[in-house]
Amino acid sequence: MQSCFRVPSKKFLALISTSVLIAATVSYFVWPSQPEGPHYKGHSLSYWVQQVDSNSAGDSFMKAKEAAAAAGIEGEAWLIWAMEYGKHNDDQSWTFRRMAKLNRSFPAIPAPVVYDQRLVSWYLLHTMQPPPKAAIPPAIRMLQSKEDIISQAGAYLLYRLQPASYPALIQSSRSGLPLSRERAIDALSRRQLYSNQPIPYISSETETAQVIDALLAALHDSSTAVRRAALLGVESYLPLAEPTLSAVMQEVTQAAQDPDPSVQAEAKLTLEKIQIKLGS
Repeated sequence: MQSCFRVPSKKFLALISTSVLIAATVSYFVWPSQPEGPHYKGHSLSYWVQQVDSNSAGDSFMKAKEAAAAAGIEGEAWLIWAMEYGKHNDDQSWTFRRMAKLNRSFPAIPAPVVYDQRLVSWYLLHTMQPPPKAAIPPAIRMLQSKEDIISQAGAYLLYRLQPASYPALIQSSRSGLPLSRERAIDALSRRQLYSNQPIPYISSETETAQVIDALLAALHDSSTAVRRAALLGVESYLPLAEPTLSAVMQEVTQAAQDPDPSVQAEAKLTLEKIQIKLGS
């Protein structure tokens, strides 16, 4: 009796071997040796985070939140680590698309699943009241990332960590990629992504002056988007800018001569608001 089992071709076996080798290599070099984190109900925090779809806020997320809360400071430390180095995959990567194609041809091969421990860990930290200050250094590195969603996440967490994050945000507004500088300015000035959130308290006049100085310095940035964001930031700080209003007006007057028409227009609007404030 002839067997109906067909021996896989050498080409197919080579393809499988290559895919596994690539996946293993990426895991080894992209992700440092991953600690499992503290345990909760018989599973590690890594396990609970891994169960959460990065686009989900359902039951799996609530269980991960419970696990993180039960772990206390040790859980916070693991989430801070995972926010930067957690396992993740990309559905547009060669490895993911190749494994998806293999699954379609050979259903016995498991389909790849999109997950991102970094974003789940970030969101768990973000929901803490307040987020731990130890998250500031990795959040700064995330802000500087070329990966757009990671950069946004870093900026948003730094916004939530104000005023402790002021020094880091001010430094980031002066260096790095243009988009990172713009997001640092946005976080400092409470604009765009941050406008619907509670305004952090200002703990001292010194910090207020430092933020305003950073916004004025950004009016001379090489990026048009950063200069425009800085003007919006200056507007948001006008109620707190009494001691430096004349210096602010001088800088904004210069910005009204900016080579970019959109920056000129925003500067003129800001000048009108300053003049109204001076006349009040």
